Amino acid sequence: MPGVVGPAFIRHEIAVAAPTGTFLGTDARVLLDSFKPGYQGIVERLRFTTGPVAGAGAGGTQTFVLRKGGVAGTALATLVVALADTSVGKYLETAVAAADDQAARFSDTDTLSLTRTVSGTAYTTEPAGTFHISVREQPQKRI
Repeated sequence: MPGVVGPAFIRHEIAVAAPTGTFLGTDARVLLDSFKPGYQGIVERLRFTTGPVAGAGAGGTQTFVLRKGGVAGTALATLVVALADTSVGKYLETAVAAADDQAARFSDTDTLSLTRTVSGTAYTTEPAGTFHISVREQPQKRI
């Protein structure tokens, strides 16, 4: 693992498209399973942006959890997406729930997973959209 260089951070997003079925039903779903970024960083927040199709239904809600590790790993952030928040172009975000940067840190070999919990109310029309995992890292020295 290379050392870090300088005090500045590099911030970027890991985008996860919401596949068909993400907002239908109330069962558990896996959207991202053990993705390994391959570098060390700190997760800052989880976001959802609605695309060109708005959600519809009778007050539906869905809960999504970003985890470090597999689908049963440590919860870093929880985002509840309510039907009212899924109009076209709507933007939602939640900060990482970790108490400090160390708890939100991942290493070169850690994985990230995004799941939908068993909860909520199904939508009758699911919104198109993308989840974004905001990450910051320090520049690393060349090996």
